[in-house]
Amino acid sequence: MVPTTGDNNYRRGMSRRSEGLFAGRGISWRTMGITLIVIAVSFALGIAAGWATGLVPDAYRAATSVSPSPSPTPSPTPTIDVSLPPLDPIVRDLTDDDAAAGVTTTTYNYRGDGTFSVVPGEDDIPSGDVPTRLVRIDVEDGIDVDPEAFGAYVMSVLNDPRGWGSEGRINFIQTQGVPDLRIAIASPYTATALCPNPHSEGESGDAVVEPTEEASDPDATASPTAAADTCADRGTASISQYDWIAGLAGYGDDVDSARKYLITHATGHVLGEAETSCESGEALVMADQREPMDDCTVNPWAFPDAPMPAATSSPEPSASS
Repeated sequence: MVPTTGDNNYRRGMSRRSEGLFAGRGISWRTMGITLIVIAVSFALGIAAGWATGLVPDAYRAATSVSPSPSPTPSPTPTIDVSLPPLDPIVRDLTDDDAAAGVTTTTYNYRGDGTFSVVPGEDDIPSGDVPTRLVRIDVEDGIDVDPEAFGAYVMSVLNDPRGWGSEGRINFIQTQGVPDLRIAIASPYTATALCPNPHSEGESGDAVVEPTEEASDPDATASPTAAADTCADRGTASISQYDWIAGLAGYGDDVDSARKYLITHATGHVLGEAETSCESGEALVMADQREPMDDCTVNPWAFPDAPMPAATSSPEPSASS
């Protein structure tokens, strides 16, 4: 059927109306097609970007992860080779001198706890111009010693008229705080660790020692660092419990005089006195008297000829009627 003029006019009218649907908004079919294409492409790109972003953290961690490396071997801490001669058992009966020196048993402890407790005691500092040296007395934990008796014995030796304080040279005062002189009794092992070479040569002095800046920790463990310098530098006199019980070969059976020598000799080093030797006669206290000497006699005192105070005699008891 051949379209009539009316049909053609109808089609042209519909075309103009459909174009006018978007023409009023400034949008054509071509523009709308391009817009839809851009939206589709953008959506596809967004999905692709999200997928790629999810892979980035894993890729980053894989690229920046560090493989574990072996830990370096720590440098060995320097230690002291504590070498002790064979120590024989101590077989003898206890005496009154032992009790006065704090000895409660002839069984010694080869190695104590390595920590120290301060012996109680705090004396008043006397007035006057006499130099005063504060003394702290320490006992290693884990050894059998009567601390109060040991402390009293040490102070009696230091303040003996024949000691370093003879004739008003020095006052030795006991303290529990910062000491000028620390006297420590310890097991043979710990005593050697504290003072590997207590008889090293010192510099001669005038029996004066400056106060230490800070107190030695009474609970401190004997360590290689502590023994790096000399005992005299640290103001410490270290006494082995074994020597305190057994005495010294140089003194034979006179254990009490050996104890006095141990205190006076070690204190002399702290006060700046040097080790000496003896050729003949009575040995100076700074001579090594631990072993028997050929031509010298032992002497435990700094000033052995100093006058002693007259002994007070107790009155005779009256006869009972």
